[in-house]
Amino acid sequence: MDREEIRKALLDILCSKDQMSLQLDTSDIKDDTSLLSDVCLDSIQILELVVAIENKFKVCINTEEITLDIFDRFSDLVEYIGAQTGGSYEKI
Repeated sequence: MDREEIRKALLDILCSKDQMSLQLDTSDIKDDTSLLSDVCLDSIQILELVVAIENKFKVCINTEEITLDIFDRFSDLVEYIGAQTGGSYEKI
């Protein structure tokens, strides 16, 4: 998957009706949007997001390497997923 495909898939996860605690309005989410302070994801939503990412992208996220920094900016999460799926992207 390229960066744009990951970005779109991640936005789909965030607004999906399948994700009980997410179902966010993603129209205002840009690359520099903070998922923590702008979107205000809580710990349950982050956990649900991690599980959804693992299922969608067929990756296993090591809980020892995950930090809140990964969820700070939307683009940071896209980059993290890219690295986990074998892509590599420069920071924006």
